Amino acid sequence: MANFPSNNAAFPGVQADSRSVFITRTYTHLVGGILGFILVELGLFESGLAGQIAQFMLGFNWFLILGAFMLLLCVPVGLIIRRIGRLPSADKSA
Repeated sequence: MANFPSNNAAFPGVQADSRSVFITRTYTHLVGGILGFILVELGLFESGLAGQIAQFMLGFNWFLILGAFMLLLCVPVGLIIRRIGRLPSADKSA
């Protein structure tokens, strides 16, 4: 068993209560995402759409599918970065 220090050396300004709230919210969000994924997949399989989607994707060139995902994700992110002028996590002054 690893012995962790009782003081929070990594984040000295953070209290134990706020850390436990953060961990609880993080794992609650994770469980919600997993349950949401299960419900979507269940709906796809029960409706028969999962088989149709699989047949379409297996009979298609994977480079085109990956390119479509890249465009669908990169274009909006690029527009957001251009609009705000920077990435939100890149702001080190806060």
